[in-house]
Amino acid sequence: MLLAYERIISELAPIREKIKLFEEKYGMRFEEFEKKSKARRSPLRHGATTLSGKPT
Repeated sequence: MLLAYERIISELAPIREKIKLFEEKYGMRFEEFEKKSKARRSPLRHGATTLSGKPT
């Protein structure tokens, strides 16, 4: 069981490093980027339309 945990932790290290590089490149935390990205894709934004093409 301990070996499985060690494997998972070793696989997380490169992912954390990529997130760190992303945050340095864009000057914001990854969570902040996610929130902004989701807000931009929200169908409830001003001027958005429904699937039928009618304005919201």
